[in-house]
Amino acid sequence: MRILLIIPIVFLTMAFADAPRFNGPNYINDGGVQIDVGYYAAPYIYDWDGDLRKDMIVGQFSYGYIRFYPNVGSDENPEFNGYQFLYASGSMITVPSG
Repeated sequence: MRILLIIPIVFLTMAFADAPRFNGPNYINDGGVQIDVGYYAAPYIYDWDGDLRKDMIVGQFSYGYIRFYPNVGSDENPEFNGYQFLYASGSMITVPSG
């Protein structure tokens, strides 16, 4: 008898759970122009340069380069104005590309 009482409770809990909702794409601008690194972009938000503002790092699928966009705005209203490719030991950092 206890099993019959538990199953309906679990079922009702799952039935009324909210499904995730995704809104349309949000385009990010760099100096007023939409950022376009080709297809399969992989952005990551992180304070890369240690200035307490979250920057954006984006991998490019086409060539495997990694772009660094410093945030010149705030975390609440990020602004990007230019990018640079990331280097390590004098060589451009790349990831495997298609």
